[in-house]
Amino acid sequence: MTDREYLIHIMDIVEKYGSDNEPGQLFIYGSIRDREIEDDEIREQDRRFIRHGRVFAEWYTDEYCEIEENGPWWDHIAKIVEGRYPLEKLPDHVRDLAEELYYG
Repeated sequence: MTDREYLIHIMDIVEKYGSDNEPGQLFIYGSIRDREIEDDEIREQDRRFIRHGRVFAEWYTDEYCEIEENGPWWDHIAKIVEGRYPLEKLPDHVRDLAEELYYG
């Protein structure tokens, strides 16, 4: 299984089982995403990540991982689902969805 296939597999599991996941599977999204070339398929996974942001936000916190202030946007999913991450820092392909779901 390639990294890309595994990334899609993780999102399929999250959609099917929600938060009943091994936290390690949730953390791996960022490390795989960081290595992938952005294209339509990856942008769709990013939208899925935003749609299921609350599942990831439970584990993407300073308590469980080191989050750098100027790190990639997906590391800030906990702030995104709380509506506290600056929308202008989100890429165009997820910004409207995040605003609709979490910044209302």
